Amino acid sequence: MTGLHGVYLPAQDVRRARGAWRTVAPMIPLLFAESNPMPLKYCLLRLGLLRSPECRLPLTQVSAGVARTLDAVVAGLARP
Repeated sequence: MTGLHGVYLPAQDVRRARGAWRTVAPMIPLLFAESNPMPLKYCLLRLGLLRSPECRLPLTQVSAGVARTLDAVVAGLARP
């Protein structure tokens, strides 16, 4: 996977920092669309950083609608 994973931004590199922010900014409201931390855990699962979608009560998995939206955002992050 490429994208923001492992990005290093030197101090004062405002142009690259803004570019990195524009990449993740659409995801921020989605991470709080449902009970935290499940949307974040869903994204980590889709990126291959978690092995299981399991969660403990009282948390539940994200809804199908939020999952579809997060899938689209995560797919955008994974582009080279």
